[in-house]
Amino acid sequence: SGQRWLYWGTEEYQNKKKSEQKEAIEFFMQFANADCDKIAIENPVGVMSTKWRKPDQIIQPYQFGDAYEKRTCLWLKGLQKLMPTKIVDIPDRIQFKSGKTMAKWKCRFDDIYNERIYRFVYQIFGAIKTYYWN
Repeated sequence: SGQRWLYWGTEEYQNKKKSEQKEAIEFFMQFANADCDKIAIENPVGVMSTKWRKPDQIIQPYQFGDAYEKRTCLWLKGLQKLMPTKIVDIPDRIQFKSGKTMAKWKCRFDDIYNERIYRFVYQIFGAIKTYYWN
């Protein structure tokens, strides 16, 4: 979590990170307080649950066909909660001596990241190709 950086490094660095967080909260709240009938804000699990309110929904990639875990918060106004479209098996986890667990994919993040970027670019190219050449 980015929150950990608020308490790391020199006092000057910590103050800089706290100032950046304050700006990010203000930016987030501009969306939350916008004069609109329908609002959807997506943000990772973090400080907004305490600074503002709990999210309306927390979703996971594995609920939408991508076999990874990354909790993502949704704050909704005038919109229904998302319904999972394709639940796939939850990835294996590694348990540490402390009892904490971590998804195995995080242990090989670079491989996964590169693979997902390739898939994404391939999908985008396919969409562009279909749009322009069909």
